[in-house]
Amino acid sequence: MHGEAARSEVISAFRLKNHEKISVIPHGNFITLYDNSIDRTKARANWVFLIQGHVMLFLGGIRPYKGVLELIDAFKRLSKDVAEAELLIVGWVLNNEFSRYH
Repeated sequence: MHGEAARSEVISAFRLKNHEKISVIPHGNFITLYDNSIDRTKARANWVFLIQGHVMLFLGGIRPYKGVLELIDAFKRLSKDVAEAELLIVGWVLNNEFSRYH
């Protein structure tokens, strides 16, 4: 489980009486592994992002179950209402069947 809300949902959905059997396990991170000394303006200039707009990122393995196609559809709807927005999908296609969609 990744959060208290998901834990509560599982307890409710499966009508669990012993709540101690469900644990929340925090995700690890790479915060200290990579240098983070560049400011936002320089980073956006280096990657040709919008300087003032919203940048949304999907990062990691690109698989159908992760909802990338749904993310693209949702972004298309959102970008009609939000000026200066970019969606970046950065990663690797881990499923040859899924690669036909891009």
